[in-house]
Amino acid sequence: MGRTLFALMIAAAWMPATARAQSPNGQPPPVVAQAPATVPPAPPVPAPPPGTPAPDVAPDAAAGEPPEPEGERPLAEDEAMVLNFERADIREVIHSLATALGISYTIDPRIEGQVTIRTTGRIARDDLFPLFNQILRNNGIAAVKVGDVYQILPVSEAKTRAIIPAGPTRLGLKQTDSFVIEIVALKHVSADEMSNILQPFLTPGGDVLSYPRANTLVITDINSNIARLRELTQTFDTDAFSSLHARVFKMKHGDPEELANELLGLLAPYGITATGDGEGGMYLIPLTRLNAIVVVSYDKSLFEEIEHWLKVLDTVAEKSDWGKPLPKGKGRGIAICDNMGSLCAHVAEITVSSKGELKVDRVTVAVDPHYVVNPLTIAEQMEGGTIFGLSAALYGKITVKNGVPEQGNFDTYRMVRLAEAPKIDVHIVPSGGPAWGGVGEASTPPIMAAVANAIFAVTGKRIRSLPIMDHDLSSGSA
Repeated sequence: MGRTLFALMIAAAWMPATARAQSPNGQPPPVVAQAPATVPPAPPVPAPPPGTPAPDVAPDAAAGEPPEPEGERPLAEDEAMVLNFERADIREVIHSLATALGISYTIDPRIEGQVTIRTTGRIARDDLFPLFNQILRNNGIAAVKVGDVYQILPVSEAKTRAIIPAGPTRLGLKQTDSFVIEIVALKHVSADEMSNILQPFLTPGGDVLSYPRANTLVITDINSNIARLRELTQTFDTDAFSSLHARVFKMKHGDPEELANELLGLLAPYGITATGDGEGGMYLIPLTRLNAIVVVSYDKSLFEEIEHWLKVLDTVAEKSDWGKPLPKGKGRGIAICDNMGSLCAHVAEITVSSKGELKVDRVTVAVDPHYVVNPLTIAEQMEGGTIFGLSAALYGKITVKNGVPEQGNFDTYRMVRLAEAPKIDVHIVPSGGPAWGGVGEASTPPIMAAVANAIFAVTGKRIRSLPIMDHDLSSGSA
């Protein structure tokens, strides 16, 4: 039945469009089986007279064999066909396509399944073989050519019979799209790592094996995909050091290891990680003996950002006498914040009595607004923002009772007043660059963290909520 259907399909492809009947809904008219017509027997042929030679008869005709059906012959180079299979047995589909292509084949007994394929137009013979392979692969099957015969096998077994193309053979394999083996030697990336990279790009049934001793990959896939895998391998197998940059940053104050950890925490939102596998792709290596930090990065612009942060931190540490011993009950805390386009760092120096009374004695500010127009205005903004943030950290609290706020004015809402205001030193560190930073409230956030860190330095207690006045800072408290 499948072969007869295939013959009808090819015959329909050759008929003129006007000769094809259509049903009212546009679907092909049903084929109605009809009883064979009664044909009267042919009159007997008289025997030739004696001595008359017999007429020549073709061998096939003499044997009574019918002529080869139209659908059982291969397509010519310039011919095309229409495919119209609906849940057809895959063996019948293979036979029909193999006949049109003029190829000999064997089918593994494990091959089974159904295929549905419809084409809106004619498929040229040159495009038929790639389509043949595609149908096979979609059903977990592959065609492996052995001599002049194609073996139709499950793809898991077909790839074990792949060949290693060499020289002119490659051109022929591109047309048949057979399974091939590609040996790829790697120069810069490990074979195991490259194998993981290529896995998602393999076609069904394809495989890639790594050979670490020779840093080599063994790829088994169809020839058309092998070319793509080869290009991917060349893209990823590059010299990492050719695009890797390093810079050593000397430090004036602080411990390099501690500062490296602090910088990693500060730069974490930018994708910077300790292992360098984040989006930022940067490594920070502290060198304690040299009092320096080595920064390794693929992006040179990150060096400017690191230099920017280190310069502000070094300035605020130097101006605040960071590292100078303090008497018992006193301590320092440092914090830095990128706010409003300006980088601002604070060092808060505080005193905590044994009863838990807190006093902020001194605040040192270093700010980088990139450019400076009026330095006095910047200093005033830093001082005002510091007092504003300090008030919020120490006393900022609104309570509601019976639906009414209990704080109505400055007599009930406490703020930092002149008598308890710390001495504030402001140092401007402009770095230039493409942008201008703001200074309106750039100093407000870091003062809160600086005071909290100073409290930890004195009491060993971490402040996890504000305001600070709600916490017991006495030396006897837990």
